[in-house]
Amino acid sequence: MILDSETKAVELPDDHAKSSDYAPSADRTTLIEGEVAAGLRERFDVTLPRFDLMAQLDKVPDGMTLSDISKRMMVSNGNVTGLVERLVESGHLDRQTSDTDRRCRSYG
Repeated sequence: MILDSETKAVELPDDHAKSSDYAPSADRTTLIEGEVAAGLRERFDVTLPRFDLMAQLDKVPDGMTLSDISKRMMVSNGNVTGLVERLVESGHLDRQTSDTDRRCRSYG
């Protein structure tokens, strides 16, 4: 079983999914999240957190700062920094420097 290091969802074996009809709601949520994460990884080679970050950026065409992204995703700047760096390296995101403040960068 390969676990996604950026996702807290645990992907359970197929035989467990068949017997989960009576699982509590939290277990079903974990199963669904695991399925979504696996599908994103297999079809698009992207993790669920990276997809979530790109979905947030899609809502703001002019881009956002790291602080804005972390607020929207409700995670720390440190978590966002790693995700953004990997998405910039893979070509999924562009880094833009502000015209008015060279210290400020936005991503989109």
